[in-house]
Amino acid sequence: MNGRVKSNKHRKLKRLCSFKLPPDLADWLAKESDRLGKTRTRILEEALTVRRALKVAAGIVAVACNAHAAQPTSQELVAAVLVAEAAGDGVAGMRAVREVVQVRAVERRQTEWQVVTAKKQFSCLNQTTPEQLVARAKTSTAWKSALDLASKPAAVATVGLANHYHTKSVSPYWSRGKTPVAVVGGHLFFKL
Repeated sequence: MNGRVKSNKHRKLKRLCSFKLPPDLADWLAKESDRLGKTRTRILEEALTVRRALKVAAGIVAVACNAHAAQPTSQELVAAVLVAEAAGDGVAGMRAVREVVQVRAVERRQTEWQVVTAKKQFSCLNQTTPEQLVARAKTSTAWKSALDLASKPAAVATVGLANHYHTKSVSPYWSRGKTPVAVVGGHLFFKL
């Protein structure tokens, strides 16, 4: 394998060294070769190594910049969850879900981001990424209201200290035999 790598590298360098350079570049390469005491092949080999390193570095910077730019804030993500989970119930429904997020964050000693992104906690994030959810939520007419709700602490007045909820159309195992502490729109709220 080592022989193959060397021969591939050798062929690539041989190909690079055999092409006709523009006169100004050929003059520069000849001067550099004399000045550094290196062959044309060695100079081109070093230039290729630098070029590869620059490409890798540029790729890393681009990924880091894109990842940072695309990452929603915690406030935006909570607002997107409010839209996805309860926009159909209006501001009252979104406020109730906001209270659940806040209660869970306090009880679990987690950030709101950690609460809403915890596995299988909010169904709106089960099949998507936070970035995709926020992008979809921003197109909703409820976005502004949700963002306003997410930007300040909830009063915990609508659903008390409820830390779980579900729609009336489902009956998850954890709610069987339990009495809801509140009903807001199409959702039942529980303190477990």
